[in-house]
Amino acid sequence: MNIITDVAKEAVEFQKTLFDDSFNLLVKYSDNVENIATSLIDRYGNVPEQVKGNIDDLTKKAKEGRNQIKKLVDDNFQNIEKVLAN
Repeated sequence: MNIITDVAKEAVEFQKTLFDDSFNLLVKYSDNVENIATSLIDRYGNVPEQVKGNIDDLTKKAKEGRNQIKKLVDDNFQNIEKVLAN
């Protein structure tokens, strides 16, 4: 292999690590916000069931969306790594 390919591989690995770490931080933050919101709703039990259901739906959709983004980015990193391996 040549030095340009090696540098490109290192750069891709750095970017992947950076994305993974940032994504994991986002997940932790999002989960904490969800836990706080759930705790507040439970503490002040006068929240209508419809509102609770809407919040649950929103939370599920947000998690689905972030998981789709993660998969898309991971798949593209794999594609780049395959190209650099050839």
